[in-house]
Amino acid sequence: MQTRISHLELSNSHHYNYEQTANNDIIKDNGFLLYIFYVMKGSPEIMRIAVCEDDQAIRKELLKLIKKQVPEVDITEYKSGEEMINAREDFNICFLDVEMKKISGMDIAKYIREQEENSKHRSIIIFVTGYREYMEETFDVNAFHYLVKPVDVEKFSEVFGRTCKEVYVFQEQTKKYIIVKNSGIHRKLLLKNIYYYRKWQ
Repeated sequence: MQTRISHLELSNSHHYNYEQTANNDIIKDNGFLLYIFYVMKGSPEIMRIAVCEDDQAIRKELLKLIKKQVPEVDITEYKSGEEMINAREDFNICFLDVEMKKISGMDIAKYIREQEENSKHRSIIIFVTGYREYMEETFDVNAFHYLVKPVDVEKFSEVFGRTCKEVYVFQEQTKKYIIVKNSGIHRKLLLKNIYYYRKWQ
């Protein structure tokens, strides 16, 4: 029986007996075998943010507002939707202009959500636009917020502050782990690094 890790309920303090084979790891618990396949992936400590905006002045203003609130942050600028999609990067937060020449911010958001369907990563999307009529469409891509140009500084601060808290909560969730034992040595295994497990009775 294969079970997604999202359905696995394990305590941080629970200990399991652990064995390692050539192809996988085996965790034994009360007569059951849990075959654990996992991928070790480093999670960046610094928040990664994308700003996709074809207007240079607005793009620079967004960068200024972001750095004013969170100085230690990794920001990548994109001048067009094509440039951002071709980069194939993952970000914690994406600021997207809705109206751009070839590929719109809405197109980018849909692309991001499609790429996340089989991934544990989830980007927070914030639209920045001068067109209020697109607001209803943002629900289709589960956008976090919709900022109208010219961007109000106080509104940006409030929205970005809540966004950062969301990122922090998600990062804290990914720190959950189980402790496994191998030849008398205890090893911490992060749940975020477990792709799936199989349980045999």
